[in-house]
Amino acid sequence: MKKIVYILFFLSLVTHKIDAQDKVILRIEKVQQEKDSLLLTFSFDNQGDKAVRLFKPKKKGICCSIVNIYFTDEQGKEYKVFPCDEIIDMDKITVDCKNSVYLESKEKFYSIIKFGLKDMTPYLDKGRNVYNVNMKFNYRDVNFEGEVEGLCRTLIKSNCYNFKL
Repeated sequence: MKKIVYILFFLSLVTHKIDAQDKVILRIEKVQQEKDSLLLTFSFDNQGDKAVRLFKPKKKGICCSIVNIYFTDEQGKEYKVFPCDEIIDMDKITVDCKNSVYLESKEKFYSIIKFGLKDMTPYLDKGRNVYNVNMKFNYRDVNFEGEVEGLCRTLIKSNCYNFKL
């Protein structure tokens, strides 16, 4: 009987943590073009009742496949942002106060990723297409260590944002 109680307690705890993390909304706020690069402004919005911690990957997070940014043109052709010479295979990522943010309930966090137009695979057509931009943060398949209490460990997908280059 004790085993059943422990199992039910563990399942409720896991379900509660997943539920809190599922209420984190990833939103592309703006895409701006500079001379030879793009600035992508995005936000995380904690709509849950509990606080959650988020790992804040920078451009290097794209090389580790934690962050995926896609542009899709009007014909359905997909372009992927990849500002790396190679895919970085990491054993683990150490989470600390410098590379993570703790979001209270109803709190929002903004960040910007800048990448060159040459980092698109294949290259975007300038001035001819409207692109749908979306991004994914894959926290589910990462081996995190360090300050991991309350850390979000799910796949978070953004809205689609229309952008003309």
